[in-house]
Amino acid sequence: EAKLSEDYFGNFTDALFTLFQIMTMDNFMDVALELFNAYKWSWVPFISYMFFSTFVFLNLFLAVICDAVEDLRRHNFEEIMVVENTDEGKYLDEQIACLTEEVQSLVELHKSTCEAVVNLQNNMMR
Repeated sequence: EAKLSEDYFGNFTDALFTLFQIMTMDNFMDVALELFNAYKWSWVPFISYMFFSTFVFLNLFLAVICDAVEDLRRHNFEEIMVVENTDEGKYLDEQIACLTEEVQSLVELHKSTCEAVVNLQNNMMR
């Protein structure tokens, strides 16, 4: 059995912490490189978990944002129609535009993260 500098999966709490560290991509490369060097097959569950957890986490985050935007539009539709030409209406339009831009940037970040995972997987397979 290979020796690692830390016991990443030695007990339940360490395993949870390591999985959280990988999911948030906080210093995950140290864990990844050490595991890949110690266990040649470890890239399969590592990349699978990273892809799945990132996908789920980002989708939950986007769902909350989309739900908030939908609630804003649904609850304030009448008010927006009345104050459309006032400063408050312009402010709401600016806020909706900012949220739309934020969602678009998150979608682009998700795409780049997926591409990075695929590139990492391709590099590990070589």
